[in-house]
Amino acid sequence: MVSGFQVFQTGGNRITPYMVDEIKTISGQPVFLHQSSSPVPAYDIARASMMVKMMKKVINGGTGARANFGRPAAGKTGTSQNWRDAWFVGFTPDYVAGIWVGNDDDKPMNRITGGVMSAAIWRQFMVVAHEKLPIRDFDWLLPDPEPELEADPRNDFYEVLADEFSAAARDAEAAIPPEPVEPLPQPIEPSVEEIPF
Repeated sequence: MVSGFQVFQTGGNRITPYMVDEIKTISGQPVFLHQSSSPVPAYDIARASMMVKMMKKVINGGTGARANFGRPAAGKTGTSQNWRDAWFVGFTPDYVAGIWVGNDDDKPMNRITGGVMSAAIWRQFMVVAHEKLPIRDFDWLLPDPEPELEADPRNDFYEVLADEFSAAARDAEAAIPPEPVEPLPQPIEPSVEEIPF
């Protein structure tokens, strides 16, 4: 999941994820050094730009507001049925991170959502991860497109289709004969009105 969000972070380019950057001996001699791979275009930059702008709104006042830590960031909350999984996956220009909260035995949690616990954990992690980094925004974001001046010709089709569907539903409902109404059962005991005083 985190690898998928990384594509949005980089403007549509996929970078192969890795876990170990370098390994050194106790004396400081390098044993292993990760060789960076070239980014591979995987997604259109215009669509990636729109997605990042939408996901920035999630953090700046949406369901992921608890992830806001005062830097440009974007992300998405996720909660499965019956509160079994609570996710928050988000990114800044520097890091991508995902937080999952759930039970190992797949039992439901007590109404835990991705926007509450997972987003708060993500924020705490990102605050520490960015301590010595300069604040920067996504410099590759494209400007918003100009609104279309001409109406989409498909709009009329959808309106006609909706009207036809509504008319067909009304006709089908009108054709259903009403269910017979059964008389109310007679009381076993006499009612208050029937008791003589």
